[in-house]
Amino acid sequence: MELRVFHEENGRYDIDDVGKGYYDISYAERSEKNRYDLYLPNKEKESYPLLVFLHSGGFFKSDKSRHLSNILNGLLFDYAVASINFRLNDETRYQGSRRDAIDALNHLAAREEIDKNKAILWGESYGSYLALDIVVNHPQELDFSPAGVIDMYCATDLLDFHEHKIRNHQELMVEGKENDYRTFGDNLEEGIGESRFLDHITGNEPPIFIIHGMKDEIIPIRYSYQLEEVLKEKRSRHEVHYIEELGHGIDSYALPQYNKLVFDFIRKQLGE
Repeated sequence: MELRVFHEENGRYDIDDVGKGYYDISYAERSEKNRYDLYLPNKEKESYPLLVFLHSGGFFKSDKSRHLSNILNGLLFDYAVASINFRLNDETRYQGSRRDAIDALNHLAAREEIDKNKAILWGESYGSYLALDIVVNHPQELDFSPAGVIDMYCATDLLDFHEHKIRNHQELMVEGKENDYRTFGDNLEEGIGESRFLDHITGNEPPIFIIHGMKDEIIPIRYSYQLEEVLKEKRSRHEVHYIEELGHGIDSYALPQYNKLVFDFIRKQLGE
């Protein structure tokens, strides 16, 4: 299967020859952010495997309609693709974002078009953190067992990452306040510690795919090394790719040679 680069204009992608989009589907009523977009292949089937994208943006920006070129290749394999919105830190702390994401995942899994036994979570950066926190710390809140997790350059230790940003003068100020405090509260050790998943990996998690560019100047690659070491120690199923020529940002990974690595992993987890 030849993978593609899907182009976007005003939140809509050039998928007409392979699928159809259904937009702003409500999964809760806490916020206007409680919506997801669902893309179904043109080929009719009783139910579809599912790829779910959790976007990045530091919990203060971005949207379900952005950076989907990679994941929309799932339509070529007759997978359903979903991208979810969740409340950001202008409305809630991190725990509220996580609550939204879990509710969105369960709403998707309950759809009759979806084979919930073949669902993959695909996160980017902070979206990867959210996905990993859910499958490690909160699997009992999901109405299904994910078949795998795609982790793209996750800052696996957010407290250490906060200190890294301060040391390197990379603090992110949003409306007059450093963004981590907006997301996790004034007590960062407690707020971030509640979601820390590295200490809670048991080896019973779904298979995890890690991909990280070695030229990433935003999230140091050592965080993926750190996660890999824990997964090895716990004998957790995983696959790792460190890409020498890539930096930060999912659009750099949209080329077929990188996306093939991801889809080879996905197809293996889905038994194809």
